[in-house]
Amino acid sequence: MSHASVLFVCLVGFDPRTERRLATLLDDCSALNARWRVVKEGAPDLWIVDGANARGLGRGLVQVGEALRFRPAEMPHPVAFAEPLADSICTGHRFDATSMHALNVLLTQMGRWLHPKLVQQALVSELVANGASFTRSNVIEVQHHGRTLALLDFEGDTAVAPDAIPADLRRAHWALRARDAVFVPPGFRVASTEQVLWRFATRCDGHDLLPARYARLPVHLRRVPALPPRELTDRQLRIVRELAYGPRTIAELGDFTGAAVQALHRDLGALYLIGAITCDPGRSRAAREHRRAADVAGRVDPSLFGARPATLEELTAPGFSRG
Repeated sequence: MSHASVLFVCLVGFDPRTERRLATLLDDCSALNARWRVVKEGAPDLWIVDGANARGLGRGLVQVGEALRFRPAEMPHPVAFAEPLADSICTGHRFDATSMHALNVLLTQMGRWLHPKLVQQALVSELVANGASFTRSNVIEVQHHGRTLALLDFEGDTAVAPDAIPADLRRAHWALRARDAVFVPPGFRVASTEQVLWRFATRCDGHDLLPARYARLPVHLRRVPALPPRELTDRQLRIVRELAYGPRTIAELGDFTGAAVQALHRDLGALYLIGAITCDPGRSRAAREHRRAADVAGRVDPSLFGARPATLEELTAPGFSRG
């Protein structure tokens, strides 16, 4: 791969000085052949918690500071602790936050949880780099020496072998399979393909995913992303909600969000990759709703459509079409 996969890290409970020092270590870290980026928003791939600011409350519950409580075993991502750590917290994921060697050892040990996410990104990177074409009735199967490494279903889920690593994909055979001809082997790590595409687009460096026509044409909302709310930053939520009012140009979105053009291109590129936006008015959400209303009622009331922004509940409602 020409671009290393990126993993997001959230630093929890640290004072600003210690946080900056640990962020610098992560910037220089190359564990798992990944790039590590500290984030404040979006869905992180890993939490690192200040052990000096944490205490165990029993039954696996941890408190950080005065307000934050969680159970590491119930989090959607792995959790590690920087030493010193109270005896009331029992974990094997602890390290000296002043040592690059200790950080590398920790992240390498956590590879069983993190490698599948790196493989997911590498899968999409290969498809984007090679301009792969596919139909949504097919599933892409990635094999090496007859062993299935990954299955990618654009209408469903992406499944990755638990011991696969990105380097395996370079020697693999890629094939299109009929959806009813494949099954997910036991133990594979499964995530929705929309989430896999989104995470690639919001993490990748060196890929401009937004077609050039979006720089000159208004952007329409095609559908609401079918993603958990934690996956979107506040700015991305504002973009989707603004597009729910009606089409906007990139310049108008920049004025509304205050974001730089490069940041907007990344956000819109992610929305484009999952099929949530379009430059074709006929494929927009508003046009689809107009056609649906016309079919049902025999008439169209324009005031019913594009008159209000999408709410957070709408943004994540399971009943919305996936396109």
